[in-house]
Amino acid sequence: MTQDKRLVKEGSARSFGRVASRMSPEAQKQLETRIEPFLFDPKNLPKAERITLEIGMGNGMLLFERAKANPDQLFLGIEVYKNGLRSLVSKCEKEGVTNLKISNQDAREILEDLPTGIIDQVCLLYPDPWPKRRQHKRRIVNQDFLKAVYRVLKEDGEYFMATDIPSYLHHMIAHVHTFDLFEAPAVKPQDWGTPPKWWISTKYEKKAYKEGRFPWYLTFHKREITS
Repeated sequence: MTQDKRLVKEGSARSFGRVASRMSPEAQKQLETRIEPFLFDPKNLPKAERITLEIGMGNGMLLFERAKANPDQLFLGIEVYKNGLRSLVSKCEKEGVTNLKISNQDAREILEDLPTGIIDQVCLLYPDPWPKRRQHKRRIVNQDFLKAVYRVLKEDGEYFMATDIPSYLHHMIAHVHTFDLFEAPAVKPQDWGTPPKWWISTKYEKKAYKEGRFPWYLTFHKREITS
């Protein structure tokens, strides 16, 4: 029997929660039409001097600002939450930002289809924590996911994660440590409490602060495999 090596296997649980909130079927249909010009094909990306992939971009304002400030670079955003996508599409249409492309598919499937060594930076922002132990299998960060991220990154690529959930922070660090092909530039735990220079606080993050939760920013560099 041939082993199924796909990242998202048939019948596997999805890693994200709701996909829409208070959006009528008609509004969702209209969004599908408006989003069409912004969709990207992971197997046929436009050429750019640098490519950033953001997974879980919410309303996409962080990625939008980065794309607007760096028109020669390509920014790819993955988000299944339709309300956030509607806000981002409206912003891009209004300001004519064309170097930001979108996918509303499962991020694991997009990683599967991307060419090897094509991405400069992969960002995973505030993934659904699935806090109950029986839900942990739904967490997107696992060894298969890290393997997929590692494959699509360039030799000097960067993997960045943000979370405000302590148990997920430990989960992330443990999996990266086990995977053992990323190295962290941080020299002390406090470094993970400092956002990178390009960071812009997201709507979700501001809400987390108000509710007494504090974010961690984990940056890792791809380590080459030596024989």
